[in-house]
Amino acid sequence: MSEAFHYAIPAAFIALAIIGIAEMILSARWNATYFTTGLPIFVRRVETMARVEELSVEALEQGSKSFAGPSMLFHRLTPHAIAFRETYSHSFFHYTPVMRGVIRRRESDAAISVIGFMNWWLVAFIILLLWIFKGDLHESIFLGAGLGAIYLIQFVRYARVAKRIADSASQR
Repeated sequence: MSEAFHYAIPAAFIALAIIGIAEMILSARWNATYFTTGLPIFVRRVETMARVEELSVEALEQGSKSFAGPSMLFHRLTPHAIAFRETYSHSFFHYTPVMRGVIRRRESDAAISVIGFMNWWLVAFIILLLWIFKGDLHESIFLGAGLGAIYLIQFVRYARVAKRIADSASQR
């Protein structure tokens, strides 16, 4: 490896840390732009005439509790959008989330959408590791399996959020 490559690696990890810290701040402050834009990696439509403003943030939090995983926090951004994310608290089983979520309904749509946007640190992390490994198949498979397992956990949790919305809409 070249000498320039050895110097670039620490700088890349510093940049990754800065992205991660910025993302934690935006998430903790419930920044509306952060929670409503990005690369969607989970989308579930709940066909209903119910409105997002009718959903109870407290009921969503209670319904998303899990024994093994971290709690989910929900925050109403606007009458038409509820942001959600996993807590930073420690639990029995902890992992680094790969996405953040929003529940919203567009005026022209007959459904409420639950959307998971890929976290920015993950994009930077993948680019960094692909650059370091230079496409090595073994490391790429290991990276893909690890991220896939975390995504699967969050996929199930986000699908449960959508199911709870569907259940509450059908009870009306």
